[in-house]
Amino acid sequence: MRPLYSLVMNIGYRINSVTIMDDHQTEYDPFEFADPDYAQRFHQLFDAYIESRVKGIPRDLAVIDAFELIRLRVSLHNVDQLGRAADANPYVKARFEKALAAKAVKSDLWTQNKAVHNLLKLIEDPRVRDTTRLNAINTLNAMCGYLDLDDGMKRKIGHTLEDFYAMRASQQTH
Repeated sequence: MRPLYSLVMNIGYRINSVTIMDDHQTEYDPFEFADPDYAQRFHQLFDAYIESRVKGIPRDLAVIDAFELIRLRVSLHNVDQLGRAADANPYVKARFEKALAAKAVKSDLWTQNKAVHNLLKLIEDPRVRDTTRLNAINTLNAMCGYLDLDDGMKRKIGHTLEDFYAMRASQQTH
C-alpha cells in the first residue's frame, strides 16, 4: 500500500482538509489503521475519527467521514475492518477515553433533539424490527406528551375494563 499524505489546515479545529493519496490509492490496509505510528503520523484524521466515535457514530460511518473515503473514491469493501482496526489502535484507545471523559454528557453528547431524531430514524427505517419500531413510537409519544409510560416502558392504561364496556354500550345505542 502507498502511504496516505494529509495536509490539514488546523485553526483550533479541523476547518478544512485536503487529503492526497499517492498514485490514486483505492483502498486502505486495516493493518495500517491498527498501527499507532500510522495513527500518530495522520493524527488529524484519526482525531476526527475519534470525535465521531465519541458522538456515537458507528465505526464504519466514522471511517468513511473522517478519512473522506467517498470524496477520494476509495473502495468501501473493507470499511468495517478499517473501523475495527482503528478501534484496536492504542492511539485511538487512549484518546477516545480522554475525549469521552471531557464531554458534558447532557449538553455535548445528548440533547432532546438528538433523542427525537434518533427515535424518528428507528421509526422510519423499514429494516428495523416492528417491536423496536413500536418501542420507539411509544417512547417518542411519551416524550411528546401524547401518552404515559410506566416504569417498564409500557403504556399506562388510563381506562379500566368497565370504562371500555361503558364506551362500547354507548356506541351500540347510537
